[in-house]
Amino acid sequence: MKKVFFSYAHSNDGFTLMELLVALGLTATVLGIMVAFFMNFSRASTIQNAAASAQHSVRAGLEYIMQDIRMAGLDHWRRPALESRKSLPVEKSCGSHRTAATCP
Repeated sequence: MKKVFFSYAHSNDGFTLMELLVALGLTATVLGIMVAFFMNFSRASTIQNAAASAQHSVRAGLEYIMQDIRMAGLDHWRRPALESRKSLPVEKSCGSHRTAATCP
């Protein structure tokens, strides 16, 4: 009886070198794609966070300037400050016309 050294039908010794190389190549390809995806995601996330931070800084600065203008009494879009209300001329009605001066 002749002994067969390379019998693939009855081999229980494990994987061949070619099978291991193919599996290693496929694994490296899948891992490479995953790393590229996560790097791209991380870069986009960093850019988005920087843009949000810049918007927040600008918005806070504008709020500070708007509050300062309101406190100075220069807010024409909303009600005037208390100091500017006192200096407004008082209109009095004298007959058919209205004047800022006192009536005779």
